[in-house]
Amino acid sequence: MEQARRIAANGVVRVEEISLERDEWKVEGRDSTGAEIEIKLRASNGVIIRMERERPASARADRK
Repeated sequence: MEQARRIAANGVVRVEEISLERDEWKVEGRDSTGAEIEIKLRASNGVIIRMERERPASARADRK
């Protein structure tokens, strides 16, 4: 879990949840702009499998 937290710290400023699902760590939180971010890491070696980021509502509103 600590390895997952350290790896996610490169993009996640506030960690909201860390869970182990099968052989993957799932880290959910927010980045420095407030956007929701989800990172999935391979539990065996910490390799990032997938990273998704959703822009904050304030940024989406500016694009209208």
